Amino acid sequence: MLVHDYDRSFVAHVACSTPGLEGFLDCAKLVVRGGEAARVADDWLVVSSLVGREPHRFWFRCMVDEARGRRYYDIQSWSRRTGRDFNSKKRYLDRNGNDYGCLYDEKVADERLWKVMALNEQGALAGMDRSLQPGDHVAARIWTRTTNLELCATEREHVADHWFACARAGEGEPLDLQIRVTDIGEELLDDH
Repeated sequence: MLVHDYDRSFVAHVACSTPGLEGFLDCAKLVVRGGEAARVADDWLVVSSLVGREPHRFWFRCMVDEARGRRYYDIQSWSRRTGRDFNSKKRYLDRNGNDYGCLYDEKVADERLWKVMALNEQGALAGMDRSLQPGDHVAARIWTRTTNLELCATEREHVADHWFACARAGEGEPLDLQIRVTDIGEELLDDH
């Protein structure tokens, strides 16, 4: 049984440092507007060279398998302004039938959660088990929970003077990520 661990859940921007794919994870494709690249809200997870006022936020809702002591993550699209992103219904990150990262309006099943594998002091990837604080940066890779497919970038498209690539589990260039923690738990919102 998986249990939500509020104190190990966090909101973060996710940068990519894979050579040739330096940018941020986003949920917006790029189009040309007025001769320049512009972001357009979308349900696909991408890596993009174009960043708005700030990079897109994701909530990593930590779920703990208490019997095994392992942590898995329900990754969701997130925004400071609304608590959820542009489309409040489609916010849960899952994979479609071809393993592309997509946002859905239904909660992700336990077996479809994600593993966040962080670089440890020896430079090897291991399950992220340390407590985080706002401002922490964690070098990591993201994997599927049960099929052990690594999140990769594929199908890079150039738009004006920028680019974006689709995120796909198990196919493409593996994504070396830098998770930049902005909030711990769940960002509290003033809904008045």
